[in-house]
Amino acid sequence: MSVRIMHPTHVVAGIDFELGWENVLAHAANHAAMHNAALHLVHALQPTHWLLRQVLDGDAFTAHERDLRELAHKRLAEAAASVTTVPTSFEVRVGKPSQEILASGAELKAGLVVCGVGSPKAVTTLVRGGTADRLLRLSPVPLLVVGPEAPRPIVRIVSPTALGPGGTCAITNAHHLVAARHGEVDALYTVSLPSLLRSYSGDVVALSKRIEEEARMMFAKHLEAIELPAGANTTVPVFHAVDESTPIDEIILNEARSRNADMIVCALGGRRFASAVIGKITDKLIRALPCSLLGLPDTWVTGGRAATPAAD
Repeated sequence: MSVRIMHPTHVVAGIDFELGWENVLAHAANHAAMHNAALHLVHALQPTHWLLRQVLDGDAFTAHERDLRELAHKRLAEAAASVTTVPTSFEVRVGKPSQEILASGAELKAGLVVCGVGSPKAVTTLVRGGTADRLLRLSPVPLLVVGPEAPRPIVRIVSPTALGPGGTCAITNAHHLVAARHGEVDALYTVSLPSLLRSYSGDVVALSKRIEEEARMMFAKHLEAIELPAGANTTVPVFHAVDESTPIDEIILNEARSRNADMIVCALGGRRFASAVIGKITDKLIRALPCSLLGLPDTWVTGGRAATPAAD
């Protein structure tokens, strides 16, 4: 089975002008340069609150919206002009940021979307999630969620796997990202010992050991079957056997921190890992990122086409 490799010709970056937006811009420009791609910046203005429409008369309301657009256009133009490494364009749109970023990406047939983590500002953000959360759920193309670190050479990547096609795709793409500097990919597999062990009437320790040995063997076969790019270093296996109560996201974060990873690359689908990445409030994973996270959507991994067209 062929594995899809990320080769974007266009990179779309959501710029919200909140804390850390300059770092998002720097990462987006860096990844566009890595792939010799064009960069397009998008700023989405939220629709004006209905109450403001009620309070302001027609002329005042029109002037208010015009001023917002002009200010956003000016700041985005300055941001685009600061990028000197790749061709950079920009646009100001009106609507929900996640929807407008993806719509812009679809129009350009972008192969990579870049966004920041953002910060919760209200109860609704904590309950429904922010722009990064929505993009992780909805993007039909790879999504880079920028962490706190400044752009740096990618020489070490932690790549979690669930031993399926998504894990194969993530590990392969990780190797391609570190290939230029002969970097290292640490593949992480976590097996959760089933809760039924607690009610097992036999030797629980012996059964746990057998489960762990079988999981290690499956992990080894999974890595052996992955075709690496020429000259790539051997994938480093990182295995954990834990109780079901241990959150997988914490294991991922701890491994990324302890290994000083430059990036986490993972598939956004497949069994329990999917719920760990996109099924929780992001303060447990995205908002605690020690480095950037590149997520590969299921539809992209499998070559399927979502309703929103995308190309790479």
